[in-house]
Amino acid sequence: MDLKVITKSRGDQLVAAADPANNQEGTALNTLKTLIEYQDFPVDSQDTLRFATCLMKAAGRQFSNVVKYLLSRDADMFVTDNVGWNALFWTLAVCHCCSACTECLVLLMLVVFCSNRRRRVTIR
Repeated sequence: MDLKVITKSRGDQLVAAADPANNQEGTALNTLKTLIEYQDFPVDSQDTLRFATCLMKAAGRQFSNVVKYLLSRDADMFVTDNVGWNALFWTLAVCHCCSACTECLVLLMLVVFCSNRRRRVTIR
């Protein structure tokens, strides 16, 4: 009897952490901090299904504190998924003009603006 062990890639684990089933931003933030800071997961790891990053998932869920954290860890917002979308597109796709969504958009647009001007962004 052959048993197949299915293991998730680091990218799958990281992206799943940014998109918790219970929809709690605090849960996502704590899990991501553990994986990135203590288990050395690369912040820009992509999942195997859509090549999404945790920044894309957090932006799509309007988790502004998670977006801030990931940007402070130098997450690359220009990474694209399997259809060419980056984190900014993920935010726009679900935007309902709530304060969290607006904050995510402003943070991501600030990164775009500063990168076009070749300046470093410090997120606090």
